[in-house]
Amino acid sequence: DQLDKFGNDLYYREGNGEYENLLPFFSNEEAQGLLQRAVDAGLLKDDYQPRESTARFQLKLIAICMMEIMEYQHGSKWCYFEQLWKKDVARRSIPLTKGMAINRVAVLYPEVNLWGLILPKHNQLALKTDLTEEQARKLFKGLVHYGYLGSRTPVENFLSIMGIGEYPFRTVNWISTGMNSLVYFVKRVCGHKNSDLLKRMCDCFTVNGKPLNHATLKTKSSYVDRNADRFDFVPLLDKIIASAKKK
Repeated sequence: DQLDKFGNDLYYREGNGEYENLLPFFSNEEAQGLLQRAVDAGLLKDDYQPRESTARFQLKLIAICMMEIMEYQHGSKWCYFEQLWKKDVARRSIPLTKGMAINRVAVLYPEVNLWGLILPKHNQLALKTDLTEEQARKLFKGLVHYGYLGSRTPVENFLSIMGIGEYPFRTVNWISTGMNSLVYFVKRVCGHKNSDLLKRMCDCFTVNGKPLNHATLKTKSSYVDRNADRFDFVPLLDKIIASAKKK
């Protein structure tokens, strides 16, 4: 039990200035800032209580994101969220068909690949690549710099999908111009190394917080192959890739 770090006494702190009425677990700048994102989005009220229109599974998603960011990755702090909201959220199922409602939470915490955390797990396959770790790190920096990956994306996640190092496999969220640019990038970097490239892409990436569909990827792949000279992102991605591989 990891609760003793914050103590087992769950109570509301009064007269505590900036964090008045917050449980001790939430009485810090990081937690308050994360809760405030949900307030600003209209999911929580100013006192951090859920609005009537907020589904209980959305509260669970907020808690998942906060625990991930605050590095409590094993759900050891569910009791604090349930005490704060006075609701059972840990056992609440997440309806994956409610994509818009899920994305409403996902966009609040871009540093967390929420879909990657909640989708059913299988034997995920990393991409096969001939990149060295140094080249992969340079490639990652270029993608972040030009806005293809979020600035808070851990480099270890990118290395894991490139099959480099012994990092836990974590999908990466592509946030820039959409699926066409991702398809072009992956095919340029490692298309020649992967006969099952599209399947591996589904395992390795989400696009703007949404999971990839194999059939859609197949259509996009053919379209990109036929029209690569029409896309504005091609010269920039070529530049990023060439710079990373430069010795």
